[in-house]
Amino acid sequence: MAPTTTIYELERALAEAGGITDADLIRQIDLLNALAWELSDSDAGRALAFAETAYALADTEVDHGEPYRRGLAYSLRTQGYLDMRSGAYPHGMERLLHAQTLFEALRADGAPPIEDGLGDVFDGIAGIYAQMGDYPEALDYSYKMLALAEARGDLRRIVNARNNLAVIFSYTGELERAIEIQHQNARDAVAIGYQRIEAIAYLNLSNHYLQLERLTPALAAAEQGLAVVRAVPFAIFEIYALDRLGRIRLKLGDSVGGLGYLEQALDAARRLGSRHNETICLTYLGRAYSELGQLDQARTFLEQSIAVAESIQSKPELLSAHLALSELFERQGELVLALAHVKQHHALKELVAGEKADQRLKVLQVIHETETSRREAETLRLRADELQHAVDARTAELREAVDLLRLQVRERERAEAAIQNLVVTLEQRLATRTTEVATFFDLTLLAGQATRLADTFVQVLPRIIEVTRSDAISIHLLDESRTELHLVGQLNLGAGAAAVEPLKKLPKAFRSWLAQPADPLLSTDLAMYTTLPVAFHALGL
Repeated sequence: MAPTTTIYELERALAEAGGITDADLIRQIDLLNALAWELSDSDAGRALAFAETAYALADTEVDHGEPYRRGLAYSLRTQGYLDMRSGAYPHGMERLLHAQTLFEALRADGAPPIEDGLGDVFDGIAGIYAQMGDYPEALDYSYKMLALAEARGDLRRIVNARNNLAVIFSYTGELERAIEIQHQNARDAVAIGYQRIEAIAYLNLSNHYLQLERLTPALAAAEQGLAVVRAVPFAIFEIYALDRLGRIRLKLGDSVGGLGYLEQALDAARRLGSRHNETICLTYLGRAYSELGQLDQARTFLEQSIAVAESIQSKPELLSAHLALSELFERQGELVLALAHVKQHHALKELVAGEKADQRLKVLQVIHETETSRREAETLRLRADELQHAVDARTAELREAVDLLRLQVRERERAEAAIQNLVVTLEQRLATRTTEVATFFDLTLLAGQATRLADTFVQVLPRIIEVTRSDAISIHLLDESRTELHLVGQLNLGAGAAAVEPLKKLPKAFRSWLAQPADPLLSTDLAMYTTLPVAFHALGL
């Protein structure tokens, strides 16, 4: 926990925060999450309330029409940590794993730094694994937290991660290794002014030394821890320090001092309203007075412990208190009462073992379901990527098809334009040919009306000049043998124009030309036909 002044500053900032815009709400969510985390070690009730409020606000459309994922992640971080501290391990694991998923997604999206929150999530998950006895997993997450903190140079979370490792080593019997880490933590915590971890390091050291029956260093560490927690203060840690000092003093044979510290621990727990710690202190006081032979006083404390434990349904503490009370009644010779409490102890022991197994099963189920959901989400993401690639490929194909279609449309438009031009040309040619046909039809009629060939040409020649827009005309007819030409009519030929001499025999090239379709015979430009006899060209026709 940060210094108390930080909590005051956050409370003041939250009170002053206002506004209804999305940016205003996001600031309020961030302040609520920060305050909840700062209170998590000293006032769990308020911390949970602030974290839940932050979650409710973040789960609305406040971030560009979407839930505020960063706010959700930090809220779940705090809620999961509080669940871990209170023993609600399945619920805590569910929240922490959800927070981990959100934090990792934010980091993948390039969001502002969230490694502090992700490190805290690793811390909470490691704690739950340790409580469940899954030490390899607890170590794995503790090392993850340590790597994350070292990469950022986050000294506070570095010593937190090392504390987790030391606690796990103590559970697995590596007490010397745990002691070495806690000494290093205590030194580093002093150097960076981190009183919380300094106090934890001293208290854990006192416990490790006590386990090894090294009472002198255990006492020194507990006294240092008490001095730190009272200077800050850390109320919950003060209970632990006083309890530890009482136990060590009793081990050293100082019954008065030991009982005095234990009763101070009880008073501190009652002031703080920590019923869980109250029943622990009552049970240990009962055991201590029983060992000292003060059985009536011991019975009073143990019966009070059972009453408090029953009020909060703390079965582990009930288990311990019933066992201690059974031993006390046995000393007093009240065997029936002793047997009754022994039976209650064993019944509770089986119940606690079953609940612990059930709780562990629920934690594993949460982990399995989370991992299954994560795999399914990854599968869906990969499938979505495949579909997107398919859509992109199909889009490219359609784009190419559209481009080709546009090209074809343009080509068709050009073809249609060409066809239209051809139609116009053909219409013009048809009109021209129609005129020509009509003219020759007229000529045919004229020819049919005449009685003599000379009369026919008198009427026809002017008409031909008119239609063909010619200056002069000369007509020769081929005899039946197709060997000789005869002049049958001419018009507008000058006096100097030489008459075409009769051809006794037509040239071969001219005969071939005459054998062609009739189109050449309609031409008015005789110069273009090289097959014509020279006599025709000489006329200038």
